[in-house]
Amino acid sequence: MTALVVIGIAVGMLLIVRSSPDVEPFDPRSSASDGANGAVLLLEDLGASVIISSSAPQTGDDERVLLIADRLNEAQRRDLLAFVEAGGVAIVADPASTLHGATSTGAISVSGDVIADVFGSGNQLPADVEANVARGTCTVRSLESLRGVFSPRGLLFPVVADQQRCFGDAAHAFVLVRTVGAGVVVGLGDNNVITNGYLRYADNAGLVTALLAPTNGERVRIMIGTEAKPSVSDIGTGDETLIDLVRPGVWMALSQLALAFVVFCFARGIRPGRAVREPSPTPIAGNELIVATSNLMQRAHHHQRAAWLIRGEFYRQLVGHFRTAPDISIDRLSALVAARTGIEAAELRAVLIDDAVDDPADANDTLLQLSERIDQLRSRLLALSTQQSETR
Repeated sequence: MTALVVIGIAVGMLLIVRSSPDVEPFDPRSSASDGANGAVLLLEDLGASVIISSSAPQTGDDERVLLIADRLNEAQRRDLLAFVEAGGVAIVADPASTLHGATSTGAISVSGDVIADVFGSGNQLPADVEANVARGTCTVRSLESLRGVFSPRGLLFPVVADQQRCFGDAAHAFVLVRTVGAGVVVGLGDNNVITNGYLRYADNAGLVTALLAPTNGERVRIMIGTEAKPSVSDIGTGDETLIDLVRPGVWMALSQLALAFVVFCFARGIRPGRAVREPSPTPIAGNELIVATSNLMQRAHHHQRAAWLIRGEFYRQLVGHFRTAPDISIDRLSALVAARTGIEAAELRAVLIDDAVDDPADANDTLLQLSERIDQLRSRLLALSTQQSETR
């Protein structure tokens, strides 16, 4: 039995408990501070259709691709470039990605001193705006309405002549637009601006929506790549369950064990031979002693004594019920009960005093009649007492 319980608990744990792998930073399925689930919810709230996939769109598809962290393999990078060259739009937020296109030579890290040197004091945002990169010189039309972004560890990349840019000046910019074939690649100086922890600061959310969902009904694909760790949803997807993975032979063995257990229960539950009658246990304590005493009194022809015992029990019940002195006389008790209940005192006195016939031939019938008369009186007394209590 213990082994069956242990096996049942183990199977239950396998069915209930699932693996919970750690999710990497910049994962669009993660709600952690360094995850990007907030950007997904923001885009969907604005009417965009968001797809999280490890593959690039088909050439010619009307989608915009967001690459937060470059965990793509070479084949995926080729497919993404082919999509862009055919006229697609890709936003690469990872400055270290080879798809970004900007050169790190001459890039400036984002800090208060560097921004002051690059933009000048006249381009600094007011103190109540949580931004450390002002719009500055902006040639990207969709970003002209923004004021600045907050990027704690961002980079300002060198600008090539006539290259579209925003959040910078003529020499350095946080956002760069690069033409690839018939499409464009928009590179950002920091992918932290898209994470849940920084999306709410400054115009970081505006930057994401302006690039990915400028109009209602946009289709956005967030590429995570095959090198990204699987999330809980990835592990939990699929049509097969643990029951489907168990081989049929195992189920047959379990069914046979269950059938054998049922047969064993029936075999042990059947008792061979005819039924043996057994005396029922006495429900009242001391009843066997009473029966034995009655048998002895009957054999010794002590019918008169038995009548005394029956009358004495009834006498004690009347004394206790009407709360009288335990040594009250039968005459006074009969008169008291008659006054309170209306029963004839002579009737009570006859039951409590009259002797039973001591003839052995009639003694049993006389005792039976005495018991019946006492039971009738007891029932009448209880009924009258109940009516008087309800009247009061």
